[in-house]
Amino acid sequence: MSPRFWSFVLQWSCVGINAGIFILAARFLFLAEIGAFANAFAPIRLTQGLRKAGIGESVIILGAHQRRQDALFAL
Repeated sequence: MSPRFWSFVLQWSCVGINAGIFILAARFLFLAEIGAFANAFAPIRLTQGLRKAGIGESVIILGAHQRRQDALFAL
């Protein structure tokens, strides 16, 4: 199996799991409760993207500067 195939499977399984959780939540929760959860989770989701894109690249760019890496890790 190629890495592309596994990447495809990973992405679509995440979408499928998220859709399944939403359908379950829609079955048991009111719309206002789902909206409140979405509002509370939005900042977390936004910072996850920032972390994934920015911090990893910063560690690569910084190289062997241990002090900067410690500061970045604290961030």
